[in-house]
Amino acid sequence: MNGTSRWIVFWILLFVSGCKVGPNYEATPPVSPPQWATATSTNTAVLNDRWWQGLHSPLLDQLVTEGLAMNCDRRAAVARIQQARAAAGIAKSEQLPNLDANANYSRSRTTESTPSPLRGLAYDNYALGFDASWEIDLFGRLARESEARNAEVQFAEADHQAITESLIAEVVASYADLLGATQRRNAAIQGIAAAEELRALTEARARSGLTSDLALAGAELLLANARTLLPPIDRDWHRAANHIGVLVGRTPADAKDLLRAAPALADVPDLVALGLPAELVLRRPDLRAAESQLHAAIARLGAAMAERYPRLSISGFFGVEASQMSSLFAPGSHAVLAGPALHLPLFTGGRTTEMIAMREAQIDEARTALEQTARRAFEEVENAAHGLQQQRVYHATLITALDAATRTRDLAQQRFEAGLDNFLIVLEAEQSRLELSIQIAIAQTDLVRTYCALQKSLGGGVGEPLDNVTAKVVAVSNN
Repeated sequence: MNGTSRWIVFWILLFVSGCKVGPNYEATPPVSPPQWATATSTNTAVLNDRWWQGLHSPLLDQLVTEGLAMNCDRRAAVARIQQARAAAGIAKSEQLPNLDANANYSRSRTTESTPSPLRGLAYDNYALGFDASWEIDLFGRLARESEARNAEVQFAEADHQAITESLIAEVVASYADLLGATQRRNAAIQGIAAAEELRALTEARARSGLTSDLALAGAELLLANARTLLPPIDRDWHRAANHIGVLVGRTPADAKDLLRAAPALADVPDLVALGLPAELVLRRPDLRAAESQLHAAIARLGAAMAERYPRLSISGFFGVEASQMSSLFAPGSHAVLAGPALHLPLFTGGRTTEMIAMREAQIDEARTALEQTARRAFEEVENAAHGLQQQRVYHATLITALDAATRTRDLAQQRFEAGLDNFLIVLEAEQSRLELSIQIAIAQTDLVRTYCALQKSLGGGVGEPLDNVTAKVVAVSNN
């Protein structure tokens, strides 16, 4: 074969190497409903990536910022992104030629039985040069594997965003738990003070013979019940503070010192932008992650199908070789060895066929998982949006009931002091007022938690470019 023929063959091989067997991935977003069942006036409004700032708490903003920088789960997710990117780089490098420099020396001695004029002789061999090898990706096996690795990078990035959104929602929810415990504690303290006042009043009237011992026993029971509320409330406060410390990378003692005087949150915004259902597919990181897994599975099917076809590689040695070091660089010591190698699979015992079947099943699994993830995403938005509406109604109803209970207690106490009513009416009214005060604190906490769940279900996050976030987290972890 002359030089022109070799070049023709070379360019044909390069052209063929651009072919890739197997199906190409085409993005097919899951079917989404045309509109939300829970109607709001802001369905088409722009969603706020920094939604927690709408609660107007500088301390909460500080905690979220610390969590984004110091949370261990998030830093681990950044490490997984770096691993995925490195793996993608390795897969891409497999498509390029390899070049190694080497130097070696060997001494050989033939036996007396060697059928050669060299029998019984010893000789040295010195070699210095470059080894080169290159697999020409005729049918796209290496390209498909690189495509799958790039899809896994997208999966790692989506996983990082999901952890970020969960972290923010959990910090806000835990902060609400802490404030709720504080609010419940304040209500319990007020209830204890009111119960102590009633007991003193009842005790004074009992000594004067104006009321019975039964009324005094009832007042003491009311006081005892009010005092039993404090230990579990303090337990809940410390648990919330400790959990916040874990989320933001603080020690328990440091977190509690910071949170002892935590200011209350502003009211949860009345309207929350839901956006359009179709936009949810683009925003939700779990949907993007599921789509990336489907992409990787389809690419690996192509890599498995390429195993049926021949592999062509070119290898060679370029350098100098001599029997003496002094003549290693002499004009006649140049050595060149180059040539192609063709690998044609003939019998694999069904391994390739089974590999293709496995990849096809993985595609079916990934496609089904994407569909199920989408359905759950729409369900979460609907539940959280409707739950937020109903929680507002419930919270407002409790406030109205508390006002009525307070008036009832005041009127019952006035009538008791005037000797017009039984003291049991006062006890029942005060017990109802105390229970409603505790329920309002719990309802306020649940309102913020439902708000967090809605924002998380909508794919609310930092909104900062991923590379900037990754660089910040890596810088913090290295300090």
